[in-house]
Amino acid sequence: MQISKAGELTLNPLFFWAIQGLLAGVFVSWFLLFRFRKQVVSVVVPSVSVAAASYKHGDTVAISGSILVDGQPATSEAVTVMVTDPSGTPTDLPNIATGADGTFAASYQVPPTETPGTYTVSAAARGQTATATFTRNPAEPLI
Repeated sequence: MQISKAGELTLNPLFFWAIQGLLAGVFVSWFLLFRFRKQVVSVVVPSVSVAAASYKHGDTVAISGSILVDGQPATSEAVTVMVTDPSGTPTDLPNIATGADGTFAASYQVPPTETPGTYTVSAAARGQTATATFTRNPAEPLI
């Protein structure tokens, strides 16, 4: 950039190349920043438990648990709860949602004809699953 004796401003052609390069660099940086930025992934941690380790036919199994998302209680989060018998047959429980504190509760009544053995309770939210187990006493007769 030069100023002549008459007070006219003349710009060196390299000045235009420098400005153009600077603008191109800013555009490319902006494009790469937004095009290839990492996606934020939430960490979902479900938990589930049963009130007792063993039940007999006709008992109601009290199921409870919680869902945390990024370490915070998940409010109104859909939870799928399933009870699987010893032979591997699953029973889906009705739709459940977490409360304001991120917890949920469900119940499962052990039918009189259920097979003795270990049952698995699973709770799933956003693709993550937690499990707990209980047993139906094998010495107890079926009705």
